[in-house]
Amino acid sequence: MNAFGEGFRGAYENAGAGKNGKSPCRVFWNQNDDNKTHFRRNEFLFDVTVCSVLEMESLRRKSRLEFVDRCHWQVESELNRSDSRELVIDMSKLVLGSAENKLFVAAHRTRKQEELLAMCAAIASRCGGNVYLAFVAHPDEWTKNGEDGQIPPKGPEVYEWIAGDWVELGA
Repeated sequence: MNAFGEGFRGAYENAGAGKNGKSPCRVFWNQNDDNKTHFRRNEFLFDVTVCSVLEMESLRRKSRLEFVDRCHWQVESELNRSDSRELVIDMSKLVLGSAENKLFVAAHRTRKQEELLAMCAAIASRCGGNVYLAFVAHPDEWTKNGEDGQIPPKGPEVYEWIAGDWVELGA
């Protein structure tokens, strides 16, 4: 999730958020400790959370306290290829949040990928906002680089939940 977190940080925190009256953005994920001063945590409810923040004054010391104004992205992942229960549990977390955009990341499957999309459809239909599902290479395949006869990992496949069906983006 570190690459996802870094990507979102580049797109939100470093893209001028906080200028022109926009509230600044914070990106939370397990390997990022930039938010510990204000929120006392790295990860905030989801594997990656992107949110705008505002400030208020504390009651006693009159210090500045940040709070979440709006959630832009919730990202959850489950890369286990053999336990559909864990996948359903993690994707179900997306139903709980109020983010404008929700992304679930799963490992590519050589078999049953269509069945997996059907399972995830039942959950996506209960989410508010824009819902995306990305299939990525399993971590076991990340070190393969195509040299020495190895086959490089398959690129990501990204789907968006539109009008009750998964639509592959970029297809």
